[in-house]
Amino acid sequence: MSSIGQTLPKDIIPANGGGSFVKASAVDGVSRLFSYHRVADYPLLVFVGLDLDDALAPFRAHAMMIAGIAGLATVMLVGLAAFLIREISRGTGQEIALAEERSRLQADIKLREEVEHQLRAAQQTLRDAVDSISEGFVIYDRDDCFVMCNDSHRRLYPESARLMVPETRFEEIVWASLDAGWYIDAVGCEPEWLGDRMRAHDHPSAPIELRLADGRCVMVCERRMENGGSAELHIDITKLKTIEGQLRRSRDNLNRAQQRAKIGSYERDLRTGDVFWSDEVYRIFGRDPSTPPPTRKELLTIIHPEDRDSFEASLIASERGLPTPSLQRRILCPDGSLKWIRVEAETLLENDGNSVRRVGTIRDVTEMRAAEERQSELERQLLHSQKLEALGTLAGGIAHDLNNTLMPILALSELLMRKLPDGSGDREDLETIVQASRHGRDLVRRILAFSRHQQVARARVDLAAITRQALQMLRPTIPATVLICEELDDIPPILADPGQIQQIIVNLVTNAVQAIGDRMGTITVSLSRSGNFISLRIADSGCGMDAETRDRIFEPFFTTKNVGEGTGLGLSVVHGIVTNHGGLIEVGSQPGTGTEFTILFPVLGPVAALVEPVCRVNTQVCSGCCCDHAVNVIIPGLSNK
Repeated sequence: MSSIGQTLPKDIIPANGGGSFVKASAVDGVSRLFSYHRVADYPLLVFVGLDLDDALAPFRAHAMMIAGIAGLATVMLVGLAAFLIREISRGTGQEIALAEERSRLQADIKLREEVEHQLRAAQQTLRDAVDSISEGFVIYDRDDCFVMCNDSHRRLYPESARLMVPETRFEEIVWASLDAGWYIDAVGCEPEWLGDRMRAHDHPSAPIELRLADGRCVMVCERRMENGGSAELHIDITKLKTIEGQLRRSRDNLNRAQQRAKIGSYERDLRTGDVFWSDEVYRIFGRDPSTPPPTRKELLTIIHPEDRDSFEASLIASERGLPTPSLQRRILCPDGSLKWIRVEAETLLENDGNSVRRVGTIRDVTEMRAAEERQSELERQLLHSQKLEALGTLAGGIAHDLNNTLMPILALSELLMRKLPDGSGDREDLETIVQASRHGRDLVRRILAFSRHQQVARARVDLAAITRQALQMLRPTIPATVLICEELDDIPPILADPGQIQQIIVNLVTNAVQAIGDRMGTITVSLSRSGNFISLRIADSGCGMDAETRDRIFEPFFTTKNVGEGTGLGLSVVHGIVTNHGGLIEVGSQPGTGTEFTILFPVLGPVAALVEPVCRVNTQVCSGCCCDHAVNVIIPGLSNK
């Protein structure tokens, strides 16, 4: 009541018609709850104040109760919330787990689908790859059962194609082709062939070749896989075998052509050093074709030492790309023989000018060189014969006139000498004239014998008997320091002129005696048969001859003796007689080692055996100017050494 009549602040009085507010009393400072109401149509407010604590006490009690209830409810709510949270969490975890499981399952399903798709794609790719193989391809599992193959494989073996399905064993498929006679090499021996085929299948190593009934040839390449199965590739090599046969025939033809021509081919890779030799090169060098060609160092050891430097220089020039001429060199063969080869080479260059290969040919020219030497010898003999013929013609004319001139001198000198007493000076002078005339007569007769070309009368003669008679006649004239050794075999007769044969022996033995001179020496005269020839050999231990002398000994009037000691016609006459008898004469000699003459006479043939036997060993020479049988004169001492 203490506030009655007081003015309230303006901010307390509400503008509306009623309300309440809390305010501390200005009198006692107690907070009270005021409630007011405006009196209608009057400027009057009615206030009622109540102590705030008293006013709020019922509310506070109610609030406390409500708070308790709320607390309890809160606790219950919290518990319920916790329970719910736990359940929710558990449910959420399960949902999450389920979601994850679903995700995994979905991922697995997707992965499986992808894997299955990839597997199908891979299988299709494998199938496409297998089908794209132009050759036959087949796979068997570890149990030797068929897995798959391509169409090319089925076409190779049409008789067993119906069995090429999974679970069919390899042996059954092969048997089906065997029963149909599809394997040419197995016809008549099927079990043995199958056994070999199964062993090759179980333990594959090198490729095998199969010949089929349709004419094709198949090469089978087989390999074991890691899973125990096997994969086979059947390659149709029919064309390859045809080409191989053609190449083999071409190579054989080339080898035969090279062998006939004695020309081999070679090739050397200058970068790697690899060498190829044809079969003919191996034959020329006498080496085994199964051995590798020699290296450059080994090749140089095969070349003759005298030709080695020039051959190596040619190799170096050729490797540098320089042109090299054709070469003829000697090689040493493994059997010890010596051959002549002609090497022609060409060096192949790259674009930059570097040498890359050396190709060429090697020709065996041993026989060619021997033929050239024989040709040269024949030409020399022809020239010699032509010289002999020309000289013989000239000498015959001169000798004929000279003989006619000497005959009166010799006859008149002998006639006057008989009229003069022995011991007189005139008789001695005439004896000198007679002796000189006789010597001139003998010389003329030799020239006439040399120059005659008429055919002499020949008969079957015993060469051994003629040789013994000639040696017996010569022994008294041979010095005691010279030993005559006879080695005369029993030989068949020959067709010859006895007088001319004796003249050969006399001339050669006389030359041998003069070659020995005053020294101790031996002359060996031997007769033997060598095939279709009779060999007469006269060898001495005299001074011998050098090569230059050997080349000229058969030339007319060539002599190494002093003037007046020889005419140089002895060996020319011997050569002419041997040639006219169809024989050969060879001479071997070295200075200081003696000389050996070997004469070959043909053995008497069946036609010659019909000739009437004649023996004219002791034919006398008439004193006529041109007697036909003067060619049979035996003239001891005739020599041209």
